[in-house]
Amino acid sequence: MAEPAPDRGLDAPTAQPAFTPSSDSTGDLAALVPPTKPTRDPRAPFDVITSTLTDFSTKTPDKEWKPTDPLGPATAPSPITMPSMPAVAPFAHVNPPGFPAPGTPQWFAPGTPQQPKQHRSLNITEILNAATPPVLILCLVGGLFSSLSFLCLVIALVATARIAYRRRAVNITTGVTAALLALDAVVAIARGDDLDLFFEALTSLSRFLCWGVMIALLIIVTLALSNDEQPTKRV
Repeated sequence: MAEPAPDRGLDAPTAQPAFTPSSDSTGDLAALVPPTKPTRDPRAPFDVITSTLTDFSTKTPDKEWKPTDPLGPATAPSPITMPSMPAVAPFAHVNPPGFPAPGTPQWFAPGTPQQPKQHRSLNITEILNAATPPVLILCLVGGLFSSLSFLCLVIALVATARIAYRRRAVNITTGVTAALLALDAVVAIARGDDLDLFFEALTSLSRFLCWGVMIALLIIVTLALSNDEQPTKRV
């Protein structure tokens, strides 16, 4: 167990200490304040002769000025002249004329017929170039020679990627043609045809499709050129 701390009050003296004032006399504390210059009474008005903001003449003292007096010397205002405006032409009517009044002969008159869209003239060379000569040559050879019809048709379908007009219609034509070839092959396999019959079935259909693809592509590019459509980027 820790010992208690000693009481420090036991060391204090028993007699109360006495302080004797100094025998030297001290000066007046007011003498230590530095002298100040005389200040003005904040409640008293300023002693001024003229006002810089409201007086334009040194002859009239500010004390004689009244609120009803003018701020400056009375002078006649100078006339204001406006610059002459140049002549402006009348504005043209932007809005179309209004409808005629109901019941008048103009009300029952037929409206202005719309001009049909003019289609530009086309030549056969422009149409053949738009359909790409390789595709047309392959379709023509496949339509004339049965032994080459299937091979020419497949190559022609791949070459249609170079046609730059109406790509969506060209892709639909290519997809329908490939679907018909695949359907004919599935039917031939389901019938159990041998290799000769299978190839003969594909050759006969391919020869017919060569003519159909060539005609469809010529129609597509002709319509695109007649409507002044812009070609897309070729592959």
